[in-house]
Amino acid sequence: MSKSKAGFVYILLLVYKSGKTATYIGETYNLTRRFKKHKSNILGHKTRTTTGKAERFFVLGAKWFPDRKAKERELKDAKKQEEDKIQSKLNTIKLGLTWDKEYQNKLR
Repeated sequence: MSKSKAGFVYILLLVYKSGKTATYIGETYNLTRRFKKHKSNILGHKTRTTTGKAERFFVLGAKWFPDRKAKERELKDAKKQEEDKIQSKLNTIKLGLTWDKEYQNKLR
């Protein structure tokens, strides 16, 4: 596997019109140019990108890495695992609540 060029990995907080928020992880060599592109996507009307659908964004952080693509993939995988853990906990809670309701109905 070949090593990619050095560059920045950055994290954005996206805020949508509905008030919902999301995090976005990206990589680039030139931060200024990339943030201008995100800003133009938000101002544009016919955009389908994740950042373009947002009302505004905030930069949470950016750091230089010798292999930016590998680090971006690592961060995205960690984010996905964390989201999966949260979703499984929510599903467990929901299952527990439905089971309790079913059990209570049987007792009546």
